[in-house]
Amino acid sequence: MLGYLVRFIVERETTSFAKLVVFTDRLPVRRKREAVEKAVKQTLSEMLPSGITYQILHHDSKSNFGLQIADYLTWAVYRKWRDGDIRSYDLIRQFIQNEFDIFRTGTRLYY
Repeated sequence: MLGYLVRFIVERETTSFAKLVVFTDRLPVRRKREAVEKAVKQTLSEMLPSGITYQILHHDSKSNFGLQIADYLTWAVYRKWRDGDIRSYDLIRQFIQNEFDIFRTGTRLYY
């Protein structure tokens, strides 16, 4: 999913930044954390145009307001798509610039 997000950002914003900073929630298991970081680095290296650098920072989500906000926003959109519950979505609607169902054309069922 990171690849889709990075491509979406890069296709629209490559002239406005020289460095991309990625924040992740800190994973408690070192081996999993290293695997996630490796996958993120690989994706970023493949997707970013030359000249754009990146940095990956692992923070506890409980101490990073940006991660908490991203979690709430994605949760509200998820509730809308999964349950048709738009109560929380309506509270954040004004902050959403783009939204699409990435799986709408596929035939594989994800759960």
